[in-house]
Amino acid sequence: MNQIQAYLEARNPDGKNETINTLKEMLQEIMLFSLSQTDFFDHAVFYGGTALRIFHGLDRFSEDMDFSLREKSLSFDLERYMDAVRITLLSFGLEADIAMKKKRKLSPIQSAFLKSNTATHLVQISAPTGIIQATPSNELIKIKLENRHRPPTRS
Repeated sequence: MNQIQAYLEARNPDGKNETINTLKEMLQEIMLFSLSQTDFFDHAVFYGGTALRIFHGLDRFSEDMDFSLREKSLSFDLERYMDAVRITLLSFGLEADIAMKKKRKLSPIQSAFLKSNTATHLVQISAPTGIIQATPSNELIKIKLENRHRPPTRS
């Protein structure tokens, strides 16, 4: 059995929205795993709603993955870690396109989006047949990563 199908079966989502959110949660966990295989967490910390759900069981779905640098650095490049994410997703049979968001105004936040359309493969992630059948043909799945270049101030 495919790992993605096993993940879905273990969580037994009920209905379209829960299936989509379960797939997003799986993608978030895969992305965290791939980042943990690099030196990313030597430089950044994971916080926010998704971190609370994954590590503390918060019963609330959050799409965004928020990170903050441990030390201020305007030269830190989140894009440098996206190849590791792509390679890890490929190991699960998923092809990904990760788009870096270009800011119009200078901002201390850097963003990347993992986009997928598991039903038609038109956007960026293709998935095994069993997963494709579990989602509507027009469903777009996106995961947003945000990295703050300036750590929060300490009080």
